[in-house]
Amino acid sequence: MTDPAAQRFDAIYRENVAPVTAYVRRRTAPDAVADVVADVFVVCWQKLEHVPAPGSRRGDIALIDANGATLATIPVEGNIDAP
Repeated sequence: MTDPAAQRFDAIYRENVAPVTAYVRRRTAPDAVADVVADVFVVCWQKLEHVPAPGSRRGDIALIDANGATLATIPVEGNIDAP
C-alpha cells in the first residue's frame, strides 16, 4: 500500500477497531454491531483529514446517524471500556 491516506486510515483502523467495537457492542443490538462499526470507519475515511493521527492522545471518534447527527463520541484516549 503506497497511498499515504490509505496507510493512515489503516493505522487508525487497526488502533481503534477493537475499542470501537467494544463500545458499540455494549450499546446496540448484537446483530447491528458489525454494521455500526463499519459505518464509523466509513465516516473516518470520508473525514480522514479531521481524524487524529494514530497514537495521538487527543480526539474522539463520533458515532453519527444517516442524517449526520452525532449519536455518541468515543474518546480515542483513555478507557472507553467503562459504561
